[in-house]
Amino acid sequence: MKTIIMQRGILIILSTMLSATVLVAQPSQGRQGPPPMPDASKIVEMIEELEQTLNLTPTQKNQITNLYNTHFEEVTGLMESGKVSRNTMERLKKNFHAQIESVLSEAQFKEFQTLQRTQRPQQPRKR
Repeated sequence: MKTIIMQRGILIILSTMLSATVLVAQPSQGRQGPPPMPDASKIVEMIEELEQTLNLTPTQKNQITNLYNTHFEEVTGLMESGKVSRNTMERLKKNFHAQIESVLSEAQFKEFQTLQRTQRPQQPRKR
């Protein structure tokens, strides 16, 4: 009788340990770190969407294309060189948006900001 109780106790302990190990080994929910950098084809898609949404002129489209390419080359270079601070990334983003603003009309820039907010991936809330 004692042997059966001990075996069940050991089985319960092992089951609990196995369950705990499985739970700890699960990947965290949501993506960690910065979003992936867009490749050239993704940048073209983004520019085409902006062209249609904002009714860009050909000159604006060329300027925006150059700004996007330069921005993502700079960010990619920094990311490849090592860990980049959040402050640095925020500064680059702010500078990039200021450059975009200088190319667009006031109404276009407001629409651009709205578009940016709706396309931003939702970050999971931290517990």
